[in-house]
Amino acid sequence: MAEWGGALLVLLGVALWLAFCGVYAHLGGWRDLATLYRATDQAPGRRWRLESASLRWPVSYKYLTVAADESGLHLSTLFYLRPGHPPLFIRWHELSVTRKKGLFSSSFDFRCRAVPEVRIVLEERLTAQVREAAGWSWPLERQAA
Repeated sequence: MAEWGGALLVLLGVALWLAFCGVYAHLGGWRDLATLYRATDQAPGRRWRLESASLRWPVSYKYLTVAADESGLHLSTLFYLRPGHPPLFIRWHELSVTRKKGLFSSSFDFRCRAVPEVRIVLEERLTAQVREAAGWSWPLERQAA
């Protein structure tokens, strides 16, 4: 029986990690986005690795790969968060963008028309690079009230 103890401990650890990833994807809204915007192809255009984004409270994603071109925005997590977090690809015409001014910096809220309750918040620095990669396809920006 003792020889099974290590294997059971590993299985328990894997099961807990998979459960954590699923709950995290649900709380943050990634699962909601993935039902409509799951990526089927490689990330387009320019890529920025190890970036951060916030989704629905209380979830913040670190170490994302963000990619963009004229067709849309691509988001993916590092491999260890992939369970429950498939890569996303959202076309620009599906997104609205709102600039939020903070005390020390600005951020941009991206909302999908089909899932407006989930917002993707990117820092101003990253948004400027994404906007450049999107070119003429970039959605009109709104200022937060």
